[in-house]
Amino acid sequence: MALARGKKAHMDVVRVETKSKIMFSFLSVGWGLLSDIDIESERLRAIGGQRFTLWALARLVGLRKYKGVLSYAKIKDISNLPKPKHPLTIGHSVSQDDALDSPDVEAFFDCDENSDVFSSAVNGKRHSRVDSWYSVNSRRSAFYSTRGSDYHSVTSSGSEMRSPVHACMHGPASHLPSLVSQLPSHWVHEEGEFVMVHVSYQSYIGEDLLFAPSSLLSDGVMWMLIIKAGISRTQVLSFLIGMSQGNHTDGNNEFIKMVPVSAFRIVPEGPNGYLTVDGEMVEYGPIQAEIFPNIVNILVPDTK
Repeated sequence: MALARGKKAHMDVVRVETKSKIMFSFLSVGWGLLSDIDIESERLRAIGGQRFTLWALARLVGLRKYKGVLSYAKIKDISNLPKPKHPLTIGHSVSQDDALDSPDVEAFFDCDENSDVFSSAVNGKRHSRVDSWYSVNSRRSAFYSTRGSDYHSVTSSGSEMRSPVHACMHGPASHLPSLVSQLPSHWVHEEGEFVMVHVSYQSYIGEDLLFAPSSLLSDGVMWMLIIKAGISRTQVLSFLIGMSQGNHTDGNNEFIKMVPVSAFRIVPEGPNGYLTVDGEMVEYGPIQAEIFPNIVNILVPDTK
């Protein structure tokens, strides 16, 4: 019925970057407890949704903690966010195999001769950040559709060999420093041991998991839940039960807090653990993300 009526709504999309891959997410990014439950309970998939409950109890008994550094750009007043313009204007960006940060500006060009990228290249300036919607971990470009987006490849679709300038496309380039670069001074930094960090940009992350009750489809806010080590198993159990009704963060305490953010970076210490994006496991290591408000249209039910 939604397809027939053509009723649409705007939705935010989050750009996620790991050491070797760029992806675009619509749901959540997780590290720690909830990601452990999601990935490790796969072996019980045959029993359906009850696998999450059973594995949550198992992880509660063997409660883990993860050491690392968490950094985020906190939104001070979510009631006073600027409204995105309609339609969203998406500029040009370019990409190159195995390089998000390239000192060789001659290896890049932009689709638009009036763009900053083109001007910098012809003036011999160094680019500190050149990227796009292209996944640097793939042999071919991964295209994600947005309003008014357009993709042009400079090589044939069947060719495995590409020139240094292999693609140009419309897409949102990152506003963040690279993963190995220093973050802006206004960001908040927390270092220590965590039971979990989970960031969602939708209200529900599961059929009966009301994770972020205040979240909207296109509000430009990511809701970051932080649970620090030192919390008791009883408190973790109350948190897990409370997620079904959305009251798991009522009365934030020294161990649990929910923070509205516009961008974040997680740098785990050690090789063991799980990171998930939209419920799927990604490589374990440094990861950062930022939200692009109002960037796609989705079909929604007619509530009238």
